[in-house]
Amino acid sequence: MIIFDLDDTLYKEFTYVDSGLKAVAADAEEAGVMPASDAYALIKNAPDVASGFDRLAAIALESETYELFDIQRMLAVYRYHIPEISLPSDSKKILDHLKEAQVNMGMITDGRSQTQRAKIMALGLDAYIPADKILISEEVGTDKHWPTAFELMMKRNSSESSFTYIGDNPEKDFYWPNKLGWKTIMLIDKDRVNIHPQDLNEITGSLYNPQFTIDSLLELSSIV
Repeated sequence: MIIFDLDDTLYKEFTYVDSGLKAVAADAEEAGVMPASDAYALIKNAPDVASGFDRLAAIALESETYELFDIQRMLAVYRYHIPEISLPSDSKKILDHLKEAQVNMGMITDGRSQTQRAKIMALGLDAYIPADKILISEEVGTDKHWPTAFELMMKRNSSESSFTYIGDNPEKDFYWPNKLGWKTIMLIDKDRVNIHPQDLNEITGSLYNPQFTIDSLLELSSIV
């Protein structure tokens, strides 16, 4: 069985971040704070998202729209908007290939349930992975620093003879799969745009390291 991570594995998470910023900017215009293009530029050019939101909230306060448009509203819009993201060609090709070959596929991802499921729907991943084989940390009760989701995946698919996990983050993606006897594969961030760094030299302990690394998901066909 092949199990995928979601963010920065099946798609690039920075595209979701950008989609969220545009949603917040559009909401700022609706609330009467400033035009969406100006709000987007303000957040985008800030050192980070948090400081961009802080600046936008300050402007809303100055314009007497703070009660309508505050940090909590921005966070809610960002976290629960319908994302404008798409599945990269390599991801679609390998998923199509695995589906045609009738390979059992699953997903283990950290994050809020509503947020992650919105991404899954936007990317069309429900066409490849059944709902009961998608495990999200908020729904499971623990993130990937704990074995819960991996053990649950094994329990739900007890007839499978082997499990493979493909992720991007050595800080949390591979320790438990390695410990449980899975095959582990890391997709290399060739463009260095991932949210989390991939410096394996900073990771202590062999269980944190992937057994294989790939530059493209298309390489999976030669490993699994």
